Amino acid sequence: MRVLRDGQSGGGANEGAKAEKTVFEVKLESFEACAKIKIIMEVRRITGVGLKDAKELVEKAPTVVKTGVSKKEGEDIVEKLKEIGAKAVLELVEKALGANEGAKVEKTVFEVTLESFDPCAKIRTIKEVRIFTGVGLREAKELVEKAPTVLKTGVSKEEGEEFVEKLKAVGAKAVLESVTVSEFPCLFWYSLFHLAY
Repeated sequence: MRVLRDGQSGGGANEGAKAEKTVFEVKLESFEACAKIKIIMEVRRITGVGLKDAKELVEKAPTVVKTGVSKKEGEDIVEKLKEIGAKAVLELVEKALGANEGAKVEKTVFEVTLESFDPCAKIRTIKEVRIFTGVGLREAKELVEKAPTVLKTGVSKEEGEEFVEKLKAVGAKAVLESVTVSEFPCLFWYSLFHLAY
């Protein structure tokens, strides 16, 4: 799937010129044990995942909790985490490389697509989708019924593979597909729009 970014055209005379957008990720490095619950709740709010997934994410520290944020958004998240007893840093994941203006450091992220599901396992599939995406019951039901559809964009390979296996275990067919970070900002917002509508 290819989504053109703002200011990027499909062709034209200046075909090589592309609108650059700097992308950051927030990394949770460590946290105070006494503040674990507060940090889990904050990570859940930041990422939109369920309580169990937020807990697992925090316990994996050091780990990336969110990718594809702007510098300002990332700094706000880092400050909020610091306020409640966590150590977090903002790292750059996309930048131009010296004189070679066209070259970029690209980070591969993934998206999970639900292709189909066993009608007899519809309820279990909805439950897994709800846990993974962090959306409500109604939204999870609508997502499942839209299959084939993208469930979540911007996940790590490990997280995506784990979810695909969980869906297969309940009778659904899902696939994990890679996208590059240069495409990610638009895909991220596309995914949010997709979940909302």
